[in-house]
Amino acid sequence: MTISLSPVTKGLTIFMVILHVICLIAFYKYEIYTTGIFGFYSTLSENFNVFNCVSSIFIHNLHNPFHIIINMSLLLLFGNYVEKRLGSKTFLVVVLLGGLSSLISSEYYSYKTYNESIVKLSEYGINVNEVNHSDLSYDEYKVFDEYLVHLSPQIGFSGSTSSIMVLYILFTLLNIKNLIPNLISLLFIVICISTVFFDWSDGVKTSEYTHLGGFIFGTMFYLYNKKGRL
Repeated sequence: MTISLSPVTKGLTIFMVILHVICLIAFYKYEIYTTGIFGFYSTLSENFNVFNCVSSIFIHNLHNPFHIIINMSLLLLFGNYVEKRLGSKTFLVVVLLGGLSSLISSEYYSYKTYNESIVKLSEYGINVNEVNHSDLSYDEYKVFDEYLVHLSPQIGFSGSTSSIMVLYILFTLLNIKNLIPNLISLLFIVICISTVFFDWSDGVKTSEYTHLGGFIFGTMFYLYNKKGRL
């Protein structure tokens, strides 16, 4: 039994895998930090570049292989059906806008944490230009880490896959044949959204907000096109 992949789903998967391999070679062999070149920097950063709004969507964490493995698995699992339902051109639009919506959501979080961390750092009497990590307490380090969010490049396909997963659920919610994929995607969505509203860890939540942006866009896209346009 062979599985026929839709052109955009297949093309994106191949493109991102090849791009990831190139980035790995560039980083580990030639010490070229591709994440810094193609990643999205907040508008708070002097490294902000409009081009990176698009390029950051298609690159992945060079130090964690599960980042690209999970994203590509979700794309193959849900993207094929959604692309066939929407058509390749519209599906590509969803991929791009889903990715961009995740950047908007994470940008909101960057501004929020930046302003809050500046106030807290000033209360601790910490000068960000002269800080010594070894001198920081746990609470001070946590605040300083939140401050650094706006300086670090953001990458990943998570916003796009989040949009795709929401659309998959909305398209197949009443289809019993898609029960297992629906349960998988629904569980993933519940976990991602809950981490935004409930503090489950001490880590920075930028990635959770990228998921949230993708979920919101996917839902809005479905509702806007619900009347016979999909």
